[in-house]
Formats: sequence, structure tokens, C-alpha cells
Amino acid sequence: MAEIGGGWYEGQVTIQQEHFASALSVQRLETLIAAAPPPTRPERIIVATAPGDYHIFSPLLLTYLLRRQGWDVIYLGADVPAAELESTVEHVQPEIVVISAQLLHTAAALKEVASTLQDLNIMLGFGGLVFNQMPELRQLIPGHFLGQTLEGAIQRISEMIAGRPPLLHQVGSLEIYHKALAQYMERRSLLESHIWGTFVATNKSTDHLADINDDMAEMIIAALKLGDASLLQADININWIEHLLMGYRLPKEWIHDYVLAYYQAAKTHLGQSASMIVDWLSQLVVEQSKLPAKAFLEV
Repeated sequence: MAEIGGGWYEGQVTIQQEHFASALSVQRLETLIAAAPPPTRPERIIVATAPGDYHIFSPLLLTYLLRRQGWDVIYLGADVPAAELESTVEHVQPEIVVISAQLLHTAAALKEVASTLQDLNIMLGFGGLVFNQMPELRQLIPGHFLGQTLEGAIQRISEMIAGRPPLLHQVGSLEIYHKALAQYMERRSLLESHIWGTFVATNKSTDHLADINDDMAEMIIAALKLGDASLLQADININWIEHLLMGYRLPKEWIHDYVLAYYQAAKTHLGQSASMIVDWLSQLVVEQSKLPAKAFLEV
């Protein structure tokens, strides 16, 4: 599945092929889970993905492997809202809830879910691709990171159930992030209108522009909710933007046209409270450009 996903980003695999392979893999896993023997251990485990996360292959595989070891596992599926998870946890009373997040914005959603589980005095184990790519994220989630592999996750889950480690407390975000988030949310529509106007005025393609604006906003909002501006500056997010735009099959030139337009819009409409966003975009402009930094930033 990882190879197929990489092939899609590189244009070697079509979206239809990727969807077919994913659906087939999920179908086979669901068949295996349905045929798994009854649990032999009394403790219950809930497995789900974070709100907004639709990547179910890894949590499904984890569910199957845990059931093979005799655990009583309840799989809730993808995009589980916090309120629904809370209701299920209160009814089921699991020993541990395991949640996966593959993307930055779903990691931010996971942080919010973690606070709900804290209130219910339930252990949280978490993992996913984004925590492997950005290890600094692990410290921002009030739960127990399960490791970078499924084998390690299974062992860690067993250890947590046996040892009942203390619950980790939520660390509040600094006020500067709350202010930056509030200002960005308030003025986001102005930024996106500015970008749209720039593209129309310069006869650039607006195909997929609304979707890409949504994806960019998700990433910015996630970093602010997580309370760490360095997440915006991470190389993985610069590469992620390139992969995203290539996934839409847009010309490479479109990348720095878009980033430059976003920077100009942010510089125009965001104030001092959201200066960290403007600073990140200025760095991104330089990264995406072959021209000297000064030439681009003074446009």
C-alpha cells in the first residue's frame, strides 16, 4: 500500500488504481477479522482513527493482529467524532483506546480527543505516519506513543494494559497560538479571495484552487491548534505541499505561483498576531524559488 501511495504521488499510479487496491486490501482484512476466533482475554481495546482521518488500513491490520492474540478489540472505523467516541467509551469501558492519525490536521484533532479520554480516565495509545515523519509531534499529544511499527504497537499495548502507566496531562497551548488561530480563522476568506483574484488577474489556472486552499488551511490551523509553529517550518510540510500539488497534476511552476500568492495575501491581510504564519510563508517562497530571497520577498 505504501508503494502504491508513492506511485500515485509520482504520477505512476492513477487515483482509480490506488482506490481499487485500497478497497481490495480493506475487504480482505475485514474478512480475516470476521473469521478471527473469539477473544480469550477479558480486557477490551477500542481502535479507531482520529476525526477527519480516513486511512483505515493500518488500524484494521492492528485490529486483526490484536484479535489473533486473543484481545477483545472493538474497531470503530474512520473519522470517529469525539462525541461518538466518548459515548462508546462510557458504554464499553475499555482498558485502552488506540487512535491513529496519518496527517498533521488529524493529529491536531487527536489532541482534542485525548483531552476527552483524560476526563474519562482512559489510557490513550496513538501512532501513525505523521508521528513517524515528525517525531516532535509525539510530545504534544497527552497519551502514549505506540512506536513506529505494528509489532512495536502490539507489544506496547500489552505492556500498558499490564502496567497501567499514569495518564499524561494535557499541556495547554500558549496564548500567542490562540490569537494567531483566531486571526487566521477570521481573515482566511480574505486571504483566499486575494489569492483567487491574483490567479484570475494573471490568467493562471484556478482548477483545484479551492481544494488546495482548504488543504493549506488545514495544515496551518493544525500547527496552531497543536501550539508549535515549528511544525509549519518542518521540511516534511514543504515536501508535502509539493506532493499535494503534483497529486493534482499541476505544472511545477504553479507551486511557487501559489505559495507566492498566499504569502502576498497573508502579508496584506494578517496582522502582528499572525506574524508566525507570514514568516513561514516567506521561508516557503524562498524554498520554492530559484531566485534570490530578496527578489521574491520584495515582490
